Amino acid sequence: MDSERKRGDLLAVWVVAGVLGLSLVIVGVGYVGSGFSIETHAEGGVIETLQIVVWSLAFLVGAFAIPRSEVPRARLLARWLAFLAALAIVRELDLHEMANPDVLGDWGVHYRIDWWLSAEAPVLPRVAWAAVFIGIALLQLWLFARTGPNPVRALREGDLSAWLLVGSIGLLGAGSVADDLLRGMLPREPLQAFEEIAELVGVTLFLGSVVARLRPSGVLPRLGIGRVPASA
Repeated sequence: MDSERKRGDLLAVWVVAGVLGLSLVIVGVGYVGSGFSIETHAEGGVIETLQIVVWSLAFLVGAFAIPRSEVPRARLLARWLAFLAALAIVRELDLHEMANPDVLGDWGVHYRIDWWLSAEAPVLPRVAWAAVFIGIALLQLWLFARTGPNPVRALREGDLSAWLLVGSIGLLGAGSVADDLLRGMLPREPLQAFEEIAELVGVTLFLGSVVARLRPSGVLPRLGIGRVPASA
């Protein structure tokens, strides 16, 4: 592992530790201040607000890196990571609900799995939206293939960015499962607390992955030194 990657990994570890530590303090104060009520982990509560803040940080890191890269591959990588963070911000701010049937009528989309599997739901809107989502997913896979390393090889080599990204996907996926598939099967309050905390840790790991990936890609400037050369 070269010195630049070591510096990127160290910075990522400090970022993750710092964000998680600060979040723990804020969430703890929120719970104590509210008498350990559900307000802290409710929709629009303290934890969800922190998620939006961390997603925004990840977006800003990616956006900041785009014009500072002289390497096309690294510039594309920064755009991809910023785009992923932007999609997450749209979701957290509930802007995706602008595509719901309340707004688009019969051609609106529901994001719950029971709508997709329902025999009573209209077929054409489901096909159209499935094509949209599959197109977005394929675009992400293409961008990942163009910008990222071989994922299996990266994990085997102990690439911190890859492992942070895997952890992020796992925790964000667990939060989505808790919100969608397990709703109604388990007590709502602890389930929602688990969902929000898992997603907060997940987005923090994503931010760490962004920092660890962009720095040795010749994108993020060295602290106190200036821009990383294109050959770094």
